[in-house]
Amino acid sequence: SDLRRFSGTPTEGCPEAFAFQQRHVMKLTLTILTVAGSVLLGGAQVTRITPAEQRIAAGRQQIASDPKGPEGYNNLALALLGRAQETGSSEYDRQAAEAVAAGLALAPKDFQLHKAHVALLLANHDCARARDEARELKQQTPDDATVRGYLARAYMGLGNYDDAVESAQWMLRLQPFNVPGLLIAADIRQHDGDLAGALEALG
Repeated sequence: SDLRRFSGTPTEGCPEAFAFQQRHVMKLTLTILTVAGSVLLGGAQVTRITPAEQRIAAGRQQIASDPKGPEGYNNLALALLGRAQETGSSEYDRQAAEAVAAGLALAPKDFQLHKAHVALLLANHDCARARDEARELKQQTPDDATVRGYLARAYMGLGNYDDAVESAQWMLRLQPFNVPGLLIAADIRQHDGDLAGALEALG
């Protein structure tokens, strides 16, 4: 079935709000889970390490083991962006930018690091630059599903839902049922006023 189903009325409001609404929902969910994960045992509070914190530690260890390899910087940057979503703190976005810059200084043409830079731009709501850089990456590797998803998010942030649909459909063709693609589909359907379709995509 088509990603876009015109069964409702487009929702009013800032287009960018819908482009990043799922991020806010996920951040709220993670916050609730983190609070729930802090339990009292015999008067002592035990706080669980979040997945992003685990990936940050792993990324830093990878860099320590191979300081000249770009992969560790890419993994660290993405983990820091995940932690920024968990906490809402821009400090992690700043650290992610530093990790991307350090990696690109070692490997200026590294594809994965350039993808991480697009993710950073989206996290900072710099959708125009994210769109332009994602387009360049798409030209290099047309069948990269993540790039298609980033491009869809950038288009959504700019209010260009027609191109967002096209990119999201490509993403789902390349990797059917992948979670980021389904979240994008849900956002697009919600924007179109198709709340039932949005819930269907999430289900």
